[in-house]
Amino acid sequence: SRIASSNIEKILKNLGFQVKRGKNKKWIVEVPGFRHDIEREIDLVEEVCRFYGYDKVKTTLPSLGSWEEKEDKKEKIKNVLRAILKGCGFYEVITNSLVGEELLRISGCFKEEQVYIRNPLSLEQKILRSYLFPQLLDVASFNYNQEIKNLRIMEIGKVFKKKKDAFEEKMALAGVVVEKGFDFFSLKGIVEAILEEIQIDNVAFTFHSLPYFLSQESAFLEKNEMKLGYLGRLNPQLCEEFKLPCETYFFELDLDLILSFYEGKRYYQPLPKFPPVRRDISVVIKENVTAAQVKDVVFKKGKYIEEIRFFDVYRGANIPSGHKSLSFSIIFRHPHKTLTDDEVNKIQSIIIK
Repeated sequence: SRIASSNIEKILKNLGFQVKRGKNKKWIVEVPGFRHDIEREIDLVEEVCRFYGYDKVKTTLPSLGSWEEKEDKKEKIKNVLRAILKGCGFYEVITNSLVGEELLRISGCFKEEQVYIRNPLSLEQKILRSYLFPQLLDVASFNYNQEIKNLRIMEIGKVFKKKKDAFEEKMALAGVVVEKGFDFFSLKGIVEAILEEIQIDNVAFTFHSLPYFLSQESAFLEKNEMKLGYLGRLNPQLCEEFKLPCETYFFELDLDLILSFYEGKRYYQPLPKFPPVRRDISVVIKENVTAAQVKDVVFKKGKYIEEIRFFDVYRGANIPSGHKSLSFSIIFRHPHKTLTDDEVNKIQSIIIK
Protein backbone atom coordinates (compact mmCIF):
# COMPACT_ATOMS: atom_id res chain seq x y z
CA SER A 1 0.00 0.00 0.00
CA ARG A 2 1.11 3.53 -0.73
CA ILE A 3 0.31 6.40 1.62
CA ALA A 4 0.39 9.92 0.20
CA SER A 5 3.35 12.05 1.31
CA SER A 6 1.00 14.78 2.51
CA ASN A 7 -0.80 12.28 4.81
CA ILE A 8 2.50 11.02 6.23
CA GLU A 9 3.68 14.55 6.94
CA LYS A 10 0.36 15.49 8.55
CA ILE A 11 0.36 12.41 10.83
CA LEU A 12 3.94 12.97 11.99
CA LYS A 13 3.38 16.68 12.70
CA ASN A 14 0.18 15.92 14.64
CA LEU A 15 2.26 13.54 16.80
CA GLY A 16 4.79 16.28 17.62
CA PHE A 17 7.51 15.42 15.11
CA GLN A 18 9.35 18.16 13.19
CA VAL A 19 9.42 17.24 9.48
CA LYS A 20 11.67 18.76 6.80
CA ARG A 21 11.83 17.76 3.15
CA GLY A 22 15.42 17.07 2.07
CA LYS A 23 17.07 16.40 -1.29
CA ASN A 24 16.48 13.27 -3.40
CA LYS A 25 13.09 12.61 -1.77
CA LYS A 26 14.68 12.25 1.66
CA TRP A 27 13.02 13.47 4.83
CA ILE A 28 14.63 14.79 7.99
CA VAL A 29 12.47 13.98 11.01
CA GLU A 30 13.24 15.43 14.45
CA VAL A 31 11.93 13.23 17.27
CA PRO A 32 10.39 14.99 20.31
CA GLY A 33 12.32 14.54 23.56
CA PHE A 34 9.52 12.64 25.32
CA ARG A 35 9.41 9.87 22.66
CA HIS A 36 12.21 7.63 23.90
CA ASP A 37 10.67 4.66 22.05
CA ILE A 38 11.48 6.12 18.61
CA GLU A 39 14.97 4.92 17.67
CA ARG A 40 14.89 3.78 14.04
CA GLU A 41 13.25 4.49 10.73
CA ILE A 42 10.90 1.51 11.17
CA ASP A 43 9.54 3.14 14.36
CA LEU A 44 8.36 6.11 12.26
CA VAL A 45 6.75 3.72 9.76
CA GLU A 46 4.89 2.05 12.63
CA GLU A 47 3.64 5.40 13.95
CA VAL A 48 2.28 6.39 10.53
CA CYS A 49 0.57 3.00 9.99
CA ARG A 50 -0.92 3.09 13.48
CA PHE A 51 -2.74 6.39 12.86
CA TYR A 52 -3.42 5.82 9.19
CA GLY A 53 -5.11 2.51 10.04
CA TYR A 54 -3.70 -1.01 9.70
CA ASP A 55 -7.00 -2.09 8.14
CA LYS A 56 -6.25 0.22 5.20
CA VAL A 57 -2.79 -1.29 4.60
CA LYS A 58 -2.88 -4.11 2.08
CA THR A 59 -1.32 -7.38 3.24
CA THR A 60 1.42 -8.73 0.95
CA LEU A 61 3.98 -11.52 1.19
CA PRO A 62 7.68 -10.59 1.06
CA SER A 63 9.59 -11.45 -2.10
CA LEU A 64 11.69 -14.54 -1.43
CA GLY A 65 13.65 -14.31 -4.66
CA SER A 66 15.79 -17.27 -5.67
CA TRP A 67 15.80 -20.37 -3.49
CA GLU A 68 19.55 -20.67 -4.04
CA GLU A 69 21.36 -20.12 -0.76
CA LYS A 70 23.90 -17.34 -0.92
CA GLU A 71 26.66 -18.29 1.47
CA ASP A 72 29.56 -16.08 2.45
CA LYS A 73 32.84 -17.32 0.96
CA LYS A 74 34.60 -17.43 4.31
CA GLU A 75 31.75 -19.32 5.97
CA LYS A 76 31.64 -21.75 3.05
CA ILE A 77 35.34 -22.53 3.40
CA LYS A 78 35.02 -22.88 7.17
CA ASN A 79 32.25 -25.44 6.69
CA VAL A 80 34.40 -27.30 4.13
CA LEU A 81 37.29 -27.38 6.60
CA ARG A 82 35.01 -28.66 9.36
CA ALA A 83 33.84 -31.47 7.06
CA ILE A 84 37.43 -32.43 6.12
CA LEU A 85 38.60 -32.56 9.72
CA LYS A 86 35.48 -34.41 10.81
CA GLY A 87 36.35 -37.00 8.15
CA CYS A 88 39.85 -37.17 9.68
CA GLY A 89 38.36 -38.01 13.08
CA PHE A 90 38.38 -34.57 14.70
CA TYR A 91 35.78 -33.19 17.11
CA GLU A 92 35.15 -29.44 17.05
CA VAL A 93 35.44 -27.51 20.31
CA ILE A 94 34.71 -23.87 21.13
CA THR A 95 36.87 -22.11 23.71
CA ASN A 96 36.81 -18.63 25.24
CA SER A 97 38.59 -15.78 23.42
CA LEU A 98 39.89 -14.59 26.80
CA VAL A 99 42.74 -16.40 28.54
CA GLY A 100 44.93 -15.99 31.61
CA GLU A 101 48.62 -15.19 31.89
CA GLU A 102 49.46 -18.56 33.45
CA LEU A 103 48.17 -20.58 30.47
CA LEU A 104 50.10 -18.42 28.02
CA ARG A 105 53.24 -18.65 30.16
CA ILE A 106 53.06 -22.42 30.25
CA SER A 107 52.48 -22.53 26.48
CA GLY A 108 55.53 -20.37 25.75
CA CYS A 109 53.57 -17.75 23.79
CA PHE A 110 55.32 -14.49 22.93
CA LYS A 111 54.43 -11.89 25.55
CA GLU A 112 54.97 -8.90 23.23
CA GLU A 113 52.03 -10.07 21.07
CA GLN A 114 49.50 -10.22 23.90
CA VAL A 115 46.51 -7.87 24.05
CA TYR A 116 45.37 -7.08 27.62
CA ILE A 117 41.83 -6.21 28.70
CA ARG A 118 41.48 -3.02 30.76
CA ASN A 119 38.84 -4.32 33.16
CA PRO A 120 39.04 -8.13 33.23
CA LEU A 121 36.39 -10.12 35.08
CA SER A 122 39.01 -12.54 36.42
CA LEU A 123 42.70 -13.43 36.18
CA GLU A 124 41.80 -16.24 33.78
CA GLN A 125 40.13 -13.78 31.39
CA LYS A 126 42.46 -10.80 31.19
CA ILE A 127 44.14 -11.37 27.78
CA LEU A 128 42.72 -11.76 24.29
CA ARG A 129 44.16 -14.98 22.91
CA SER A 130 46.89 -14.65 20.31
CA TYR A 131 46.84 -18.37 19.45
CA LEU A 132 44.27 -21.17 19.58
CA PHE A 133 46.56 -24.02 20.57
CA PRO A 134 47.08 -23.21 24.32
CA GLN A 135 43.38 -23.66 25.09
CA LEU A 136 43.16 -26.72 22.83
CA LEU A 137 46.04 -28.27 24.76
CA ASP A 138 44.20 -27.42 27.98
CA VAL A 139 41.04 -29.16 26.66
CA ALA A 140 43.12 -32.14 25.52
CA SER A 141 44.79 -32.34 28.94
CA PHE A 142 41.44 -32.37 30.76
CA ASN A 143 40.08 -35.14 28.51
CA TYR A 144 43.27 -37.19 28.62
CA ASN A 145 43.19 -37.16 32.42
CA GLN A 146 39.56 -38.35 32.24
CA GLU A 147 40.87 -41.57 30.62
CA ILE A 148 40.20 -40.46 27.01
CA LYS A 149 43.58 -41.57 25.70
CA ASN A 150 43.03 -41.07 21.94
CA LEU A 151 41.77 -37.62 21.06
CA ARG A 152 41.55 -35.36 17.99
CA ILE A 153 40.08 -31.89 18.49
CA MET A 154 39.97 -28.73 16.36
CA GLU A 155 38.73 -25.16 16.56
CA ILE A 156 38.08 -22.30 14.15
CA GLY A 157 38.16 -18.94 15.87
CA LYS A 158 39.57 -15.43 16.06
CA VAL A 159 42.99 -14.57 17.46
CA PHE A 160 44.31 -11.14 18.44
CA LYS A 161 47.89 -9.88 18.29
CA LYS A 162 49.55 -6.62 19.22
CA LYS A 163 51.47 -4.99 16.37
CA LYS A 164 53.38 -1.95 17.72
CA ASP A 165 50.58 0.53 18.58
CA ALA A 166 47.83 -1.33 16.70
CA PHE A 167 45.95 -4.58 17.14
CA GLU A 168 45.48 -7.32 14.57
CA GLU A 169 42.43 -9.58 14.50
CA LYS A 170 42.56 -12.74 12.38
CA MET A 171 40.70 -15.99 11.85
CA ALA A 172 42.68 -19.14 12.66
CA LEU A 173 42.27 -22.91 12.46
CA ALA A 174 44.01 -25.22 14.91
CA GLY A 175 43.97 -28.91 15.78
CA VAL A 176 45.47 -31.14 18.47
CA VAL A 177 46.05 -34.89 18.23
CA VAL A 178 46.81 -37.10 21.24
CA GLU A 179 47.10 -40.62 19.89
CA LYS A 180 49.40 -43.60 20.30
CA GLY A 181 51.18 -44.48 17.04
CA PHE A 182 50.50 -41.08 15.48
CA ASP A 183 53.50 -39.29 13.92
CA PHE A 184 54.58 -36.04 12.30
CA PHE A 185 53.95 -37.27 8.78
CA SER A 186 50.37 -38.25 9.66
CA LEU A 187 49.82 -34.69 10.88
CA LYS A 188 51.44 -33.30 7.73
CA GLY A 189 49.09 -35.47 5.66
CA ILE A 190 46.07 -33.98 7.43
CA VAL A 191 47.27 -30.43 6.75
CA GLU A 192 47.99 -31.33 3.11
CA ALA A 193 44.45 -32.73 2.79
CA ILE A 194 43.09 -29.39 4.04
CA LEU A 195 45.14 -27.41 1.51
CA GLU A 196 44.29 -29.79 -1.34
CA GLU A 197 40.56 -29.57 -0.69
CA ILE A 198 40.57 -25.77 -0.90
CA GLN A 199 42.98 -25.82 -3.87
CA ILE A 200 45.97 -24.10 -2.24
CA ASP A 201 49.05 -25.47 -4.01
CA ASN A 202 52.79 -24.81 -4.05
CA VAL A 203 52.98 -24.66 -0.26
CA ALA A 204 56.42 -25.45 1.17
CA PHE A 205 56.98 -27.18 4.53
CA THR A 206 60.17 -25.77 6.07
CA PHE A 207 61.84 -26.61 9.39
CA HIS A 208 61.81 -24.01 12.17
CA SER A 209 62.67 -23.63 15.85
CA LEU A 210 59.49 -22.48 17.58
CA PRO A 211 59.69 -23.14 21.35
CA TYR A 212 56.57 -25.34 21.50
CA PHE A 213 57.89 -28.13 19.22
CA LEU A 214 60.58 -30.75 18.96
CA SER A 215 63.10 -29.27 16.52
CA GLN A 216 63.21 -32.32 14.20
CA GLU A 217 59.44 -32.78 14.06
CA SER A 218 58.06 -29.37 13.20
CA ALA A 219 57.58 -27.19 10.14
CA PHE A 220 56.32 -23.85 8.88
CA LEU A 221 53.90 -23.67 5.96
CA GLU A 222 55.07 -21.06 3.47
CA LYS A 223 53.73 -19.73 0.19
CA ASN A 224 55.18 -16.76 -1.70
CA GLU A 225 57.49 -16.15 1.31
CA MET A 226 54.46 -15.75 3.61
CA LYS A 227 53.90 -18.03 6.61
CA LEU A 228 50.51 -19.74 6.47
CA GLY A 229 50.94 -21.63 9.75
CA TYR A 230 52.98 -24.26 11.56
CA LEU A 231 52.70 -27.85 12.77
CA GLY A 232 54.68 -30.28 14.85
CA ARG A 233 55.17 -32.47 17.88
CA LEU A 234 54.81 -30.90 21.31
CA ASN A 235 58.13 -30.67 23.16
CA PRO A 236 58.61 -32.77 26.34
CA GLN A 237 58.55 -29.76 28.69
CA LEU A 238 55.08 -28.68 27.48
CA CYS A 239 53.88 -32.28 27.56
CA GLU A 240 54.85 -32.38 31.23
CA GLU A 241 53.25 -28.99 31.96
CA PHE A 242 49.94 -30.04 30.39
CA LYS A 243 50.18 -33.64 31.70
CA LEU A 244 49.97 -35.00 28.16
CA PRO A 245 51.84 -37.97 26.61
CA CYS A 246 54.88 -37.43 24.39
CA GLU A 247 52.79 -38.38 21.35
CA THR A 248 50.98 -35.03 21.25
CA TYR A 249 50.87 -33.05 17.99
CA PHE A 250 49.19 -29.84 16.91
CA PHE A 251 48.90 -27.46 13.98
CA GLU A 252 47.67 -23.88 13.63
CA LEU A 253 46.89 -22.10 10.35
CA ASP A 254 46.28 -18.44 9.47
CA LEU A 255 42.87 -18.85 7.84
CA ASP A 256 42.61 -15.26 6.59
CA LEU A 257 45.96 -15.54 4.78
CA ILE A 258 45.07 -18.93 3.31
CA LEU A 259 41.75 -17.58 2.04
CA SER A 260 43.59 -14.78 0.24
CA PHE A 261 44.98 -17.48 -2.08
CA TYR A 262 41.63 -19.21 -2.57
CA GLU A 263 40.15 -18.80 -6.06
CA GLY A 264 37.06 -20.98 -5.73
CA LYS A 265 37.65 -22.60 -9.13
CA ARG A 266 38.52 -26.18 -10.06
CA TYR A 267 40.56 -26.99 -13.12
CA TYR A 268 40.30 -30.29 -14.95
CA GLN A 269 42.56 -32.03 -17.45
CA PRO A 270 42.00 -35.09 -19.64
CA LEU A 271 43.06 -38.52 -18.42
CA PRO A 272 46.58 -39.56 -19.56
CA LYS A 273 46.77 -41.84 -22.60
CA PHE A 274 50.16 -43.41 -21.81
CA PRO A 275 51.30 -45.43 -18.77
CA PRO A 276 53.60 -44.02 -16.06
CA VAL A 277 57.03 -45.29 -15.06
CA ARG A 278 57.91 -45.31 -11.35
CA ARG A 279 61.37 -45.22 -9.84
CA ASP A 280 62.19 -45.34 -6.11
CA ILE A 281 65.27 -43.42 -4.95
CA SER A 282 66.97 -43.05 -1.56
CA VAL A 283 69.50 -40.30 -0.87
CA VAL A 284 71.57 -39.38 2.16
CA ILE A 285 71.43 -35.63 2.77
CA LYS A 286 72.31 -33.16 5.53
CA GLU A 287 69.79 -32.76 8.32
CA ASN A 288 69.00 -29.13 7.41
CA VAL A 289 68.07 -29.98 3.80
CA THR A 290 64.29 -30.19 3.45
CA ALA A 291 62.19 -32.50 1.31
CA ALA A 292 60.86 -29.42 -0.51
CA GLN A 293 64.41 -28.47 -1.54
CA VAL A 294 65.06 -31.99 -2.80
CA LYS A 295 61.80 -31.89 -4.74
CA ASP A 296 62.73 -28.57 -6.39
CA VAL A 297 66.14 -29.94 -7.49
CA VAL A 298 64.59 -33.11 -8.93
CA PHE A 299 62.00 -31.16 -10.92
CA LYS A 300 64.67 -28.78 -12.27
CA LYS A 301 67.14 -31.49 -13.30
CA GLY A 302 64.66 -34.05 -14.64
CA LYS A 303 62.01 -34.02 -17.34
CA TYR A 304 58.70 -35.79 -17.94
CA ILE A 305 58.22 -35.87 -14.16
CA GLU A 306 54.55 -36.00 -13.23
CA GLU A 307 54.82 -36.42 -9.47
CA ILE A 308 57.26 -36.92 -6.59
CA ARG A 309 56.07 -38.86 -3.53
CA PHE A 310 58.13 -39.00 -0.32
CA PHE A 311 57.52 -42.17 1.65
CA ASP A 312 60.32 -42.55 4.23
CA VAL A 313 62.95 -40.71 6.26
CA TYR A 314 65.55 -42.60 8.30
CA ARG A 315 68.06 -41.54 10.95
CA GLY A 316 70.18 -44.07 12.76
CA ALA A 317 72.61 -46.91 12.04
CA ASN A 318 74.86 -46.49 8.99
CA ILE A 319 73.75 -42.85 8.55
CA PRO A 320 76.45 -40.24 9.39
CA SER A 321 75.80 -37.84 12.24
CA GLY A 322 73.94 -34.71 11.11
CA HIS A 323 72.51 -36.53 8.09
CA LYS A 324 69.35 -38.44 7.19
CA SER A 325 68.19 -40.85 4.51
CA LEU A 326 65.25 -39.64 2.42
CA SER A 327 63.32 -42.03 0.19
CA PHE A 328 60.91 -40.98 -2.53
CA SER A 329 59.21 -42.15 -5.71
CA ILE A 330 59.39 -40.33 -9.04
CA ILE A 331 56.52 -40.83 -11.47
CA PHE A 332 57.57 -40.27 -15.10
CA ARG A 333 55.09 -39.90 -17.95
CA HIS A 334 55.47 -38.62 -21.50
CA PRO A 335 52.38 -36.84 -22.87
CA HIS A 336 52.70 -38.30 -26.37
CA LYS A 337 54.31 -41.75 -26.05
CA THR A 338 55.29 -44.59 -23.72
CA LEU A 339 58.69 -44.02 -22.10
CA THR A 340 61.25 -46.81 -22.38
CA ASP A 341 63.50 -48.01 -19.55
CA ASP A 342 66.56 -46.57 -21.29
CA GLU A 343 64.96 -43.13 -21.54
CA VAL A 344 64.01 -43.16 -17.85
CA ASN A 345 67.46 -44.46 -16.83
CA LYS A 346 69.15 -41.52 -18.58
CA ILE A 347 66.86 -39.01 -16.85
CA GLN A 348 67.40 -40.72 -13.49
CA SER A 349 71.19 -40.63 -13.85
CA ILE A 350 71.06 -36.88 -14.56
CA ILE A 351 68.92 -36.36 -11.44
CA ILE A 352 71.25 -38.39 -9.18
CA LYS A 353 74.35 -36.54 -10.39
